[in-house]
Amino acid sequence: MSTAEVQPREAPKAAGSPRRPLSVVAAGCGPQPWQPSGGGARIADWLLERLGGRSVDLVVLSELALTPFFSVTRDRAWLKCGDGVDGSEVAAVAEAASRLGSYVLVPFAERIANTGVLANSVVLAAPDGDLVEGRVCSGPHAGEPTRVYRKVHLSENWNADPGVHEKYFFAPGDGFVVYETAFGTFAPLICYDRSFPESWRAVRLAGARVVALPAAFSRPERIRTFTFELQAAAVQNGVFAVAACKSGGEGPAGGPIVEYGGGSCVVSPLGDVVASGGAEPDGEIVACTIDLGLLDDHDRTYHLLRDRRPEAY
Repeated sequence: MSTAEVQPREAPKAAGSPRRPLSVVAAGCGPQPWQPSGGGARIADWLLERLGGRSVDLVVLSELALTPFFSVTRDRAWLKCGDGVDGSEVAAVAEAASRLGSYVLVPFAERIANTGVLANSVVLAAPDGDLVEGRVCSGPHAGEPTRVYRKVHLSENWNADPGVHEKYFFAPGDGFVVYETAFGTFAPLICYDRSFPESWRAVRLAGARVVALPAAFSRPERIRTFTFELQAAAVQNGVFAVAACKSGGEGPAGGPIVEYGGGSCVVSPLGDVVASGGAEPDGEIVACTIDLGLLDDHDRTYHLLRDRRPEAY
């Protein structure tokens, strides 16, 4: 899988706070072979090829990175796919994380161990290759430990051809998750979650200041609004948003082929798009160094959490 690369650049520096640099990569995957297995090793090799030798603190892969985005179909054969949290596909990417010395957010189709049901999920691999244990910060299981976040908001849309049929394949998650890392509290959201203000607010109230968004979308209206959805959420919650978006044309033999919109980007808590890609046909690497000191600048400028009035909502 060849990949276009956006050259690393630095985000704006904090005005009144000490610099706290964090190097991030949004790795938007290109088209994947239309097969249910082998994606873990393929994505791991791609990451090592593209990032080997580069010092990166955090890598975010695009949605369902270890398989094609099969939920554009209703092909029942895909109901048999999926990997466990401790499965070989996830393990291959976790091994790549240890070789890179990076945190790597791994989106995958999870087969839940005790039920066999599929979920649209992510895990966070640490620089030593272990999976980070987080905690559920909302919903009925708030406070419980977990290694996996399962997408809360699933899309089912017949307004495009082909549509999106996540509710056909996946069970929704029932709470958001935060992870404690060397760079602070971190949270993943997945694609459609971005369009619900409650998603961002739940993880921000749990302490998250860097939020990752693996995504895959193709509808023109969703492409058009994507970046400013992130800008508004970043400012309103005082977070960095790191979005890794699938790009290129993908589909089964004989079609349909879906053209994914790309647009991987990094947005600061002040609303600046500090790095961005396009819609490259074979995927893209968007890299930059952000300054976590900007979080303090945001908090001195905006007082949104202080001035909330939940009792009036």
